[in-house]
Amino acid sequence: MAYQIELTENAIAELKALRAFDRRRVVDEMNAMKETTLERFVQDVQELMEDAQHERILVTRDGTPFAVVVGIAHKDQEDLRLESSPEFWRMIEERRRDPTVRLEDVETELLADEP
Repeated sequence: MAYQIELTENAIAELKALRAFDRRRVVDEMNAMKETTLERFVQDVQELMEDAQHERILVTRDGTPFAVVVGIAHKDQEDLRLESSPEFWRMIEERRRDPTVRLEDVETELLADEP
């Protein structure tokens, strides 16, 4: 497989920083959810809707999960349409079946020419 990619020095620096990035912390933060009861949600709806723009809110009723509130203030209409499009996700699944190149191999090749 032949390809050529040219990166700026800033892009190379960012690649190096990504390598050192704590991926586990990111996953933990993505899975973190604030929890509230349905009764409190109704009382504090404005505050909790603002909070939902930064973290998911799990709403419980009688101690069991009832709903998850996810903020969308930072998404555009295209993002929202694609996230709920079965055709889009079918396309993604098809592409994921295609052969891939490991990130480590790409980084090694890209950074091999560095002084």
